[in-house]
Amino acid sequence: MRFSPLAAFLGAFVVTFVVTASAPIDARRKPVATAPTELVVYESAACPACTGFREGVIRPYFASGRGARLPMSVIDMDMLGTAGRALKAPVTRYPTAVVMAGGIEVGRIEGPRDAGAFLAAVDGLMRR
Repeated sequence: MRFSPLAAFLGAFVVTFVVTASAPIDARRKPVATAPTELVVYESAACPACTGFREGVIRPYFASGRGARLPMSVIDMDMLGTAGRALKAPVTRYPTAVVMAGGIEVGRIEGPRDAGAFLAAVDGLMRR
C-alpha cells in the first residue's frame, strides 16, 4: 500500500500532536525569572538622599555602561506609588533600587549609597 506525501505528513502530524498533548503538565511549576531586565529606583521628593543619589549615582551608572545592559527607571513614590510593579516587600527606605526580571523582583538595594558601592551592589544583583 502506497501513501501520498500528504497522507504521510498528516500521519506524522497526528502522532506528534498526540504525543505532545499527552505529555504530563506540572501545575506546580512557577515562572522562572530570566536575566535582569530593568532597574527601578523608587524615590520621594521629600528625601534629601534621593537628590544626592540623582546627582552622584545615576550619571556614573550610565557612564559605566551598565545602563545599556540594565535600563534604569526612576519613580517618584509620592506621585506614582510602585507604578504597577509587583514588589516582594513594601519600599520603606529611599532611594530603593529594585532589579526586575520578567516582572519578578530579583533583588533590591535599599538606602543611600555612594556611586562605587551602588555599582558593586548592582553587579552582584545582575549575577543572580
